[in-house]
Amino acid sequence: MRSLRTVAGSAAGACGGMAVGLLLGWWIFGRAAATDVDAAAAEPAADRAAASAARPAAGASAGSAAPGLARGRAVATTPAAGQNRSGASDSGAAAQVAQLRAQLRELEAQLESEQALQQEKQGTPATAPAELAARFDPEKVRTALNASLRELGLDGEVNAVDCGEYPCLLVGELKGKHFSREESERLGQSAALAGYQQDSRLSFGTSRREGDRVVNQFGIAIYPKHDDKQAEDNIRKRLHYRFGELCAH
Repeated sequence: MRSLRTVAGSAAGACGGMAVGLLLGWWIFGRAAATDVDAAAAEPAADRAAASAARPAAGASAGSAAPGLARGRAVATTPAAGQNRSGASDSGAAAQVAQLRAQLRELEAQLESEQALQQEKQGTPATAPAELAARFDPEKVRTALNASLRELGLDGEVNAVDCGEYPCLLVGELKGKHFSREESERLGQSAALAGYQQDSRLSFGTSRREGDRVVNQFGIAIYPKHDDKQAEDNIRKRLHYRFGELCAH
């Protein structure tokens, strides 16, 4: 069965930019050009030029100062408004990221809980012993099981061996009869399986209808006894799950 994979998502906040326009006031200073005139005429002309130059300069100072200050105040308020908008945008993005992270933690916790329930029901793949006695070779077990079926007069045989996990699971079909606990006990007591009397043996049986006929399937696993009860229980859970998966396909 395929494992559950959790998908994690991420979020990023966008910050609003702020543009500030800078207004410059231009101050223009003029200077009269010198001319070739006599000293008497030059003095009044110079006085008039100085007075004339003083008036525009004073006007420029008085008339341009207020607009310059007004523009300065406008520039000062624009960044403040932009900063407020940027701060609100950052705050909203941070709240959204925090919400997504909380949802992710909730999904991860839910996935862990489901995986724990799945393992409790299905068990986990068992680790095979470093060495197995020759009698546990899957072909030898198949031969012994088929001989036991014939010995009991049961019309059936092993037709598949699954060694994808430990221990190997042998699956077969029994014709005309459901494979029940009674058949399982009789198999265990047969002469053909005498060499496995001291080993662990787990059997399953199921029946299903396919069109006009009933298919009776069985599964049997024979493996060394385990000293660890928890490990033995896990093997039994896993074998039960594997048998169901094989029969479903």
